[in-house]
Amino acid sequence: MSDNVPPLRRGIDIMPSPLAESPGLILRDPFRYTQAVLLIPSGWIPALALLNGSSTELELQETLTRASGGQFVRREDVQQFVQILRNHGFLESEEFHRLRDARQEEFRHAPDREPTHAGSAYSADADELTRQVAADEPRQEAADAHREQVGADDRGELEDAVADQIARHRAGDQLVDEPARGDEQDREKQRDRHGLSGPRRR
Repeated sequence: MSDNVPPLRRGIDIMPSPLAESPGLILRDPFRYTQAVLLIPSGWIPALALLNGSSTELELQETLTRASGGQFVRREDVQQFVQILRNHGFLESEEFHRLRDARQEEFRHAPDREPTHAGSAYSADADELTRQVAADEPRQEAADAHREQVGADDRGELEDAVADQIARHRAGDQLVDEPARGDEQDREKQRDRHGLSGPRRR
């Protein structure tokens, strides 16, 4: 069995956090195999470049320690960082394959196919949507308006999703777990140094 960390999935969305008070990168799945929206704190961004399928946890640990100016990053923190990405389906791992297969099976057997973008890219109300389609507007103008609407809605949905993640993060959940054992104050100091400070999962 390989000791290498599974690679980051291709095709996922990676973008800067829209919240100034929570800097970092946002990961989300445009295919919706997972509904999770993960915030990767700034201190952990260097680890993403090593999620290529050929790097080990030790190499992630060394890279993060160097990126932090020599402040030691615990192996347990790296393991939990990787496990969170696994559990939420962002790595090419068995966890993602099970999640993908379950979603596809659910889709195949669903009695109804729910419109994914109803209420954002277009109206969720059938009558209103009919009026929109029947409206006599130039094609290009309609296309431009559509793109602007989708962009605005996507940004709003993303900000809401991230804000919800941060709120739950502060309430007790967290996106990058901290070790379950060890001195509490020492862990907090280490997490502050690496940009991982935040509430803990209970």
